[in-house]
Amino acid sequence: MFRRRRAKLALAVTLGLAVFLNAHRLVVYLDTLHDIHQLEEPRRSAWTSIAGDVPAPSGSESGSGLESDELNAAASADFLRGVAPGSRKLYERALRDGTFECLDGSGSVGSESLNDDFCDCEDGSDEPGTSACASGKFYCLSANNKPVTIPSMFVDDGVCDCCDGTDEPRGRCPSTCHRNRAGRDRIYAGPDARAKPRPAAGSAPVTRVLLGVPTVPRREDYLDRALSALLRELPAEDSRHPLRDKVRVLVMNNSPGAHDSFYRLKFRWSTGRDPKARHYVDFVENPGHCKDPTPLAPEPDDLDNPTNRPGRQVRKQNCDLVSLLDHARADPFTHFAFLEDDFVACENAASIVAYLVRKVARIDASWLAIRFSFGMNGVLLPREALSDFHAHLRQGISRLPPDLLYQEWLEREKEEAGRVEYVYEHNLLDHVGEVSSFDVRPERRGWPKCHQPLADAWSLGGIERFDRRACGHSDVSPCPRPTDPERWNGTSSLG
Repeated sequence: MFRRRRAKLALAVTLGLAVFLNAHRLVVYLDTLHDIHQLEEPRRSAWTSIAGDVPAPSGSESGSGLESDELNAAASADFLRGVAPGSRKLYERALRDGTFECLDGSGSVGSESLNDDFCDCEDGSDEPGTSACASGKFYCLSANNKPVTIPSMFVDDGVCDCCDGTDEPRGRCPSTCHRNRAGRDRIYAGPDARAKPRPAAGSAPVTRVLLGVPTVPRREDYLDRALSALLRELPAEDSRHPLRDKVRVLVMNNSPGAHDSFYRLKFRWSTGRDPKARHYVDFVENPGHCKDPTPLAPEPDDLDNPTNRPGRQVRKQNCDLVSLLDHARADPFTHFAFLEDDFVACENAASIVAYLVRKVARIDASWLAIRFSFGMNGVLLPREALSDFHAHLRQGISRLPPDLLYQEWLEREKEEAGRVEYVYEHNLLDHVGEVSSFDVRPERRGWPKCHQPLADAWSLGGIERFDRRACGHSDVSPCPRPTDPERWNGTSSLG
């Protein structure tokens, strides 16, 4: 009797242990499924759109195949890309009602205008998942839904800024949000400028803009003011802002040994007193390899020079630009922008230029240049076009001033290759250099100030003038037709 009771007890203990182990395995399995769901659900909601790809079987009844409600939910996924969880109901309601109210109250658009790569709302709220709006914000999804946003201009730009890669086409960026189960609470919280996952092979190269600033001693010190304003437009050196590693500033002293402001800034910033300046700015000396080909040519009269023949100082300006481009070619930039040392960057200038690069590339894959100010200043070229302009500039040192050589080159490229410069509607660099090195007419008109129409810059020739008549619906000129389905005519939020 005692042995039978002991056997029953052992059997009960064995069965209890088996139940406990299986229950534990079930808990672990369910917990794992929960983790997978947390990781994959945001990606499905951001990328899955099957309503137009999977037609309902003909003659199917309710309950077979995909239900209409499921199709509608899947169709809304594209509209919800880049939307923060707290705002999703507003966008879902717009999808149901057919009308979206701009979040700033500036107007309303049809729900079909959401994320259509066309900026309709002044605050960019109709484009949460594209880079169409200069002022837009993109919400990065993550496994724990931490509120991380990046500027919309970095969406689909070839750089993995969100830890789950939702800012780039599906499959391009590996997820860094969940590296393993043990570290699931230490989730990557946003774009890390020091260790960004690079795009897959064959994807678009990373945009990197080199800003070239030639400088000479002036009667007033403009260089410090110009560089300080430019640095204010750039993110902090320890920031995770994606623009942080996409911009460099090259300052070339064209009067070696005789430019106090240049040397003062170089010493102050290179010794670590301003880590942000040290991160962005390089100071170099003009080696003087470019020589004036006509040093004995007579000086023209600045007030009576109908052929725009350059004098000694202007020929030196041409040579200085040639030397600047000679030095810049060693830098791995993708775009180069000409700046002058007596122009101050306007508010949001850096962000708008990044937006223009994205926008113009979408309009015209073979674009030649982008202008956002006047003179030989506020001009941005892709690297491959810069080499050709460099050669044209060198050949014309004694023929025309640099800005007119540039216009001549634009006209040649348009005629021979059909490539054009795109002009932004507003001026993004304020000319503070009121003391000129040349004689000027007393009745000369003033220059446009910050965010004033660039069409008012009287020095820009017809090929570089913003066409108000043809492009009143756009913020760049030339512009796509208003009825073009592939247009990208949305204007920025700055007036």
